[in-house]
Amino acid sequence: MFKAVGNTIFAAVVMVAAIYLWFVADSFPPFERYGDVDSDFWPKIILVVIGLVAAVILVSSVRQLRLYLGTRSGGTRSPKSPGVTGFLMGKNVILVALTLSYLYAFQLLGFIVATFIFLLLATALLGVRHKIATVLFPLLFTSGLMLLFTRVLNLPLPRGEGIFRDFSLWFY
Repeated sequence: MFKAVGNTIFAAVVMVAAIYLWFVADSFPPFERYGDVDSDFWPKIILVVIGLVAAVILVSSVRQLRLYLGTRSGGTRSPKSPGVTGFLMGKNVILVALTLSYLYAFQLLGFIVATFIFLLLATALLGVRHKIATVLFPLLFTSGLMLLFTRVLNLPLPRGEGIFRDFSLWFY
């Protein structure tokens, strides 16, 4: 049950963030190079996909909660149930905090450094056992995203400040 509560909360937060970021994307400056496709086109496509996935997770989690509450016998919790404190100390809360930290660090550290650190910590937190995969996945995924956005889509990525900006300038 607590997994369903966590999924419900997480999906709701992601949906609210996607809606908020949709309005942030509206404030992007026009990109006249491509005519009808403005600079907010690709971010909005990604946000729609994120919102739809979050909506599916939200509906599924609410159904699980209703099923649990409908079939539960009596008004007491089972002794094996970890309770709210068990949930609050779980990986979901840490992942949400990590994601919020990533959003803050994105502008300060730049895309390359912030994304690599975020993915490195997330793979370690999620329990990837292979040490090589823990380092190789963030490296390859960050590189792939950087190439996709800077070379294929010609969209700028945050470069960071200070030494992080200098580091990012080596790559794009």
